[in-house]
Amino acid sequence: MVKQITQLLTRAGVVAALVVFLWMVGRSGWQNHTTQLKISELEAKIATMQSDNERMGQLLLYYQTESFKELEARRKLGLKKPDEQAIPVPTLVPQTSDEQPGAAQTVAPSPFANQPIWRQWVRLVLRI
Repeated sequence: MVKQITQLLTRAGVVAALVVFLWMVGRSGWQNHTTQLKISELEAKIATMQSDNERMGQLLLYYQTESFKELEARRKLGLKKPDEQAIPVPTLVPQTSDEQPGAAQTVAPSPFANQPIWRQWVRLVLRI
């Protein structure tokens, strides 16, 4: 009887050790999997940040060029070179006879503006 109890306890101990071993292996595998997911996510962020950093470096170089400075001075400050002449370009906005010159004009919405764009294209191309 004692021999049977010791055999039973030995088998129970082996089964318990096997269960603990399998639990530890499974937990380690799960931790490895989640760590790999975090690593791949962080590597993707690193790649995105590196490309953004490279793009910003190129923009910084462009912003330091004389051509950019000249373009911004012309566009934002209205400056010109000493030998240049500014030529005003008229806008093509028709005025009706009852409006005063220089008054703000309102444009009536198109009756087709609420239609899908593909129908507007079909109407434009086929002149329907």
